[in-house]
Amino acid sequence: MNKLASTFLLLLGLAAAGGFTMASSGCPGGAGGEVCDDGQDNDNDGDVDCDDPDCSADPTDADGDGYLVCDIPELSDCDDSNADVSPGTDEACDQIDNDCDGEIDNVDLDGDGFISDTCNGNDCDDGNGDAFPGNPESCDQADNDCDGEVDDGFDADDDGWTFCLGDCRDSDPLINPDAEELCDDIDNNCDGKVDEAFDLDEDGFIDAMNPFCEDLYGPGGQNAELGDCDDTTDTVRPGAMEDPTDDLDNDCDTCINECEDQDDDGYDNCNIGDPGDSACTVDTDADGQPNSGSDDGLEQDCVDTSLDFDFLAQIINPGMSFTVVNMEMQAIQWPEQCDSRDNNCDGTIDEGFDPKTCNYLF
Repeated sequence: MNKLASTFLLLLGLAAAGGFTMASSGCPGGAGGEVCDDGQDNDNDGDVDCDDPDCSADPTDADGDGYLVCDIPELSDCDDSNADVSPGTDEACDQIDNDCDGEIDNVDLDGDGFISDTCNGNDCDDGNGDAFPGNPESCDQADNDCDGEVDDGFDADDDGWTFCLGDCRDSDPLINPDAEELCDDIDNNCDGKVDEAFDLDEDGFIDAMNPFCEDLYGPGGQNAELGDCDDTTDTVRPGAMEDPTDDLDNDCDTCINECEDQDDDGYDNCNIGDPGDSACTVDTDADGQPNSGSDDGLEQDCVDTSLDFDFLAQIINPGMSFTVVNMEMQAIQWPEQCDSRDNNCDGTIDEGFDPKTCNYLF
C-alpha cells in the first residue's frame, strides 16, 4: 500500500472516530460535503454555500430578496424580514443599513467619498463627483467646494456674472448679459453684437443720426464716416453699391444716383447711357479724383463697392479672368477662381471647379 492511500485511510478513521471533521460549516446544518463559507459548490449539487440546503436547517429566504442569513458578509442578509435590505441593495436615506455593509445611510452616489447632505452628510451635490468639501472651485456653474457659493472667485468685477456664465468683459461691472445695450461701439450685453439696438435695418451699420449716438458720431451724425445714413433700409449703408435708378444715397457719400467705379477695376455701377448725377464731385474712393457723377462709358460692374468693405471687389467684373497652368503645362485663361464669388459676373459661381474639392476641371 502506498503512502497516499495510507494517509487517506487514516483520515477516514479519524473522521469515523469523531476526531476529525471533513468540512466546517459557515451556516447551520452543513452536511453532505458542502463547505458553507468557501464560495464553491463542494458537493456538486448546483448550490453554493448558503444557497445549499445542506448549509442551513431552514434554507428558505424569508423576505424573498434572494439572500439567506449566513456567516459570509458578502452573501449574508442582515435583515431577512425586510426585502429592501440585502447586500445587493443600494443604500437609501431611511435609517436602515440597506446594503448590509454595517453602516447606516452612507449614501455616496457620485463616489467622491463624501456622504450626501440629504443623509446628514456634507456633500452638497451627490450627483456631481467634482463637488465636495475641500475641492478647489472651478468656473463651471457648480459649487465645487460646497461653501454655498457658485464659481466664487471668478467674478472679478462683482457684477454677478462670471466669464463662464457669459460675462464678456469681467473687468467692467457695466458689461454683462443683463446690461442695456448702448450706442458706444461696445458689446454691452455680451450677445456678440455691437450697438445692435441702433441698427434697425440690420445691415451692420449704426444709425448715425440717432441722438443716443451723439458721443460716437457727433450731433446729427456729422462725423459718421462709417455710420448708416438711412437706418430704415438695408440697401443704404457705407460701402454699398450705388443704384443709379433708386434716388437713394446707397453708399452714404452724399451723392444720389451717381455713376462711379468704387473698386477701380474699370467697370462702374451704371449701364452705359445712364444719366448719373453730374453734380456729384465727391472723391468716394479717395484716389484724388472726384467722381464724374455721370456715365463715363464704362461697362456695368456686378459688384462695385469700396475695397474697404469688400477686398475682393476688384477681381469681380464682367471682364475678369485668371491665368492658370493646365495639365499640359500650358498657360490658359480661366473665368473664375474658387472663392464662392461670381468673379466674371455671368450669374454662375465658381464654374470650372469641383464643388467639393475646388480642383480645376480641365
